Amino acid sequence: MGVHSYSSLFEYLKNVGVHMLDELYTHPPTCLVVFRELPELAKHFVMRLLFIEQPIPKSIVSGWVEKGSSALLNDSCKALTDLRIWHSTDSNVSRGSWSLNKKYQESIRISLFGGGKPLLGDLGIVTNDKYSKSVDFLKSYAAERWDVSLRVN
Repeated sequence: MGVHSYSSLFEYLKNVGVHMLDELYTHPPTCLVVFRELPELAKHFVMRLLFIEQPIPKSIVSGWVEKGSSALLNDSCKALTDLRIWHSTDSNVSRGSWSLNKKYQESIRISLFGGGKPLLGDLGIVTNDKYSKSVDFLKSYAAERWDVSLRVN
């Protein structure tokens, strides 16, 4: 087995197996890293499809881009397809629909909007702070400091 050298995250992820990508896409922070590295137009596509559960016709997606920007559209579609962030629901290249990878969709939602399991889990350790302050103490301390700052100025 030879050692491979990749110049970018995308280059590496394009060569990773389907099962490995699906496993990576169950981890919200990983999805966020991939999202941040996407081309701008691809990010817009992901955001537009984030809460849509059904496939969107390719003609609608291409309508989101100006007519003269077909190269930009193709680059963004290729990036999303190569990374398995979305897939075509029809074998026809020009027709058919795009659908977000369900694992990626769920994880990027969690990453962007919160929810899901905590990264570190419940540590289950609750310790008492030996320097803890009561609410009354903090109120009086703040009032005292406020009074001091008013007198100085």
